[in-house]
Amino acid sequence: MPVKCWKIDTDPLKNQVKIRYWGYTPTDALAASIDELRAALPKTPSVLVIDVRELEGHNPEGRPLWKVFLEQHRSVLSTVYVVSPLPMAATRMVALVIGLAVGVRLRLVDSLKDIP
Repeated sequence: MPVKCWKIDTDPLKNQVKIRYWGYTPTDALAASIDELRAALPKTPSVLVIDVRELEGHNPEGRPLWKVFLEQHRSVLSTVYVVSPLPMAATRMVALVIGLAVGVRLRLVDSLKDIP
C-alpha cells in the first residue's frame, strides 16, 4: 500500500473535483491517487483542480500517468486548473506541455482564489 500523500474533494454544486498533493509522491502513490481520482470523477462535464503547491520534488514517471488519465477523460473535463506558484516553473512547464499534447483546456493559477 503506497503512502497516502494526496486528498480528493468533490463539490457537486460546482461540478468540481480537487486533488491536493503534498510531500514527495512516489510512482506507486501517484498511480493510486489517479485511480482514486478516476473513481471520483463524474461522468458529466467537470472542472478538475490539481493542487501541487505542497509537492516536493519532481517525479518524471508521473508525466505518462497524467497524460493517459487526461486523454481518457478529456471529454468530461471542461477545464483543468493546476495550482502551482510561480517559483515552481518546471512543474508549470510540464503541466502546460501535457495539456497541449492531450488537448485539454488547462489553466495555471497561483492559488485556489484564482479559480472562478
